[in-house]
Amino acid sequence: MTSRAPALLRHHSGSLLAAGLAAATLVALPATSVAASTAGASTGAAPSPDGTRLSFAFDTGPALSDGDRVEGRPRRSSGTVRSDGARLKRGKGVSGRAVRFPCVTCGRAIIEVPDRSTLDPRTDTFSFGASVRVTPRQAAGSMNVVQKGWYDEVGGQYKLQVDDGVPSCVVSGSAGRATVLSTAYVADGAWHAMACERSGGTVALSVDGSVVASAAVETGHVDNAAPVWVGGKEIGTGDPDQFRGRMDDVFVRILR
Repeated sequence: MTSRAPALLRHHSGSLLAAGLAAATLVALPATSVAASTAGASTGAAPSPDGTRLSFAFDTGPALSDGDRVEGRPRRSSGTVRSDGARLKRGKGVSGRAVRFPCVTCGRAIIEVPDRSTLDPRTDTFSFGASVRVTPRQAAGSMNVVQKGWYDEVGGQYKLQVDDGVPSCVVSGSAGRATVLSTAYVADGAWHAMACERSGGTVALSVDGSVVASAAVETGHVDNAAPVWVGGKEIGTGDPDQFRGRMDDVFVRILR
């Protein structure tokens, strides 16, 4: 038996201790334990029906090269492709089309969305995620899906990743860092919807609509000056965490 995802998630079917902060990591909680800790997750008013601050559906347009614009919703949340010559190609998505990130030997390409205050959750309930399709061969190593801020970023960080085919997420802020690890394996060549939600003192990781792991820790205020990166880290860094595979339905939602 599995628990259903918190209400905000249902809109979408390194863990070292920083100085002076509290941290918690909880791996693959039983569903009965998760349900109690995530009850009542969707609270507060949102400026739009589901609190969407960033969304990429990838349904239109040709392949994308370095410097190309990626249309998002709302329009001011559009991003730019950053690459070392690799391209983001189009392919079949969950519904409609998706983007195919570079193959294992094909270089690097990510999407960068400039920093905006509306992409910082502060102390509010928020979620972020995407649908991914990854094969076992593509899953070797670390792959970032959605990230805002580095590990030691002033103002905190939120990040969703798939390392060796296993999803996990991180939320850190003024009070502490939560690293939520899953035992779910998603590198099976099928589409999987992944989402991370912070609500109050709980951070929950959901795969295909069901909570698979949760961490109970106060993370506090999250508000940084970093861009949102989709599919990896900033081009030119030594540790790229490049995503390999297909991605669709990227989102960031904040209930404020």
